[in-house]
Amino acid sequence: MNTMTRILTDLLIDQFGLAAEDIRPEMTFEELGVDSLVLTELTVILENEFDLVIEDGELTEGLTVRQAAQLAAARLPAPTTHRGAA
Repeated sequence: MNTMTRILTDLLIDQFGLAAEDIRPEMTFEELGVDSLVLTELTVILENEFDLVIEDGELTEGLTVRQAAQLAAARLPAPTTHRGAA
């Protein structure tokens, strides 16, 4: 399980009360019983925690946990390199 999939899984468990044994990356949010309100809350958490932008309606009940993780990972800001004074 990649890092963002693990993060999403942990959020579903910790923030929304889903049971760890019920979550598999290939399951859709609909199969998990996650509705649009929870997806909106999940979007806000991801945006705030990881400084990324997910447009309204991009996380839908039809997405799998893995697909949502891929979408979020693709929106992560590019790492910056710090150049010290020469």
